[in-house]
Amino acid sequence: MGVQKEIKRETTVKETTIETITEDSVTSSSQNDVQKLLDECQDFHYKQSSNFSKLSRTLIFGVIGTIWVVAYSKEGFSPSNDWLLWALIMAFLYLVVDVCHYFFDACFYRNEYFEFEKEKNISRHDELMSGRARLSYYAICGKFIILCVVCLLFIVGFIKQYDVISKLFN
Repeated sequence: MGVQKEIKRETTVKETTIETITEDSVTSSSQNDVQKLLDECQDFHYKQSSNFSKLSRTLIFGVIGTIWVVAYSKEGFSPSNDWLLWALIMAFLYLVVDVCHYFFDACFYRNEYFEFEKEKNISRHDELMSGRARLSYYAICGKFIILCVVCLLFIVGFIKQYDVISKLFN
């Protein structure tokens, strides 16, 4: 009888172990799936943010160059209307905000990398990264607003500079 009881205990332990492993593997599998999706979203965000920055910087440099060509004369640089001057000021403001955004992000990620390497505290790291991603998103939205203002000021200033509308209808 003693032998049979030991076999039953052994079976019970094996069943419990098998159930635990199965639950853990399902949990880790779903966590892996969630992590893969989060990584995919983050990768997409980085690519789109990078594309936005490249395109907007190109547009800003185009605006600055065009204002320079339009406003430069023999006497030097003198924009003929305030719209172009404000477009130029806002374009430089955009570049300052862009540089600050990437500088502070780079400093944050570097510091967080070394801090995480020391502590290996995943929950703290996830909270900080989520918070930083939110701030970066707000910075991108702010840069988009500045970009729209620059383009609007530039278009109005360019139309006033050359009186394009009256020339179109005459």
